[in-house]
Amino acid sequence: MPVETRPAEPPKIGLDTIQFEFGSDHLKPDSVGTLRNLGTALNQGLKDQKTFLIEGHTDAAGNRGYNTELSKRRADAVKDFLVREMGVSADRLQTVGKNSSEPALPKNPFAAQNRRVVVVNLGA
Repeated sequence: MPVETRPAEPPKIGLDTIQFEFGSDHLKPDSVGTLRNLGTALNQGLKDQKTFLIEGHTDAAGNRGYNTELSKRRADAVKDFLVREMGVSADRLQTVGKNSSEPALPKNPFAAQNRRVVVVNLGA
């Protein structure tokens, strides 16, 4: 009987130091250092990796449609910073809005820590 195997999930990292104001896609000033470090990593140590997916996330406040749009705008805000400020090639970065479907703190879905981005390495 053949064993069914699932493909391995691509490596991903949740960047809880990239935070957003409530109901906003504006990056908090404290996020800039993490974004600069991420940009440097993408341009140097990870430059041979072709594509990354930036997932935007929200807390559970608001309706699903609004949160999906807001989370996409958050992912786009991170991409815009990396392209504009750090010179990362835009064609290496994809974005998606995940709304509140994958909270960082499932036991506290309204927590600020759920308003974040996750970067997924889609590979070379």
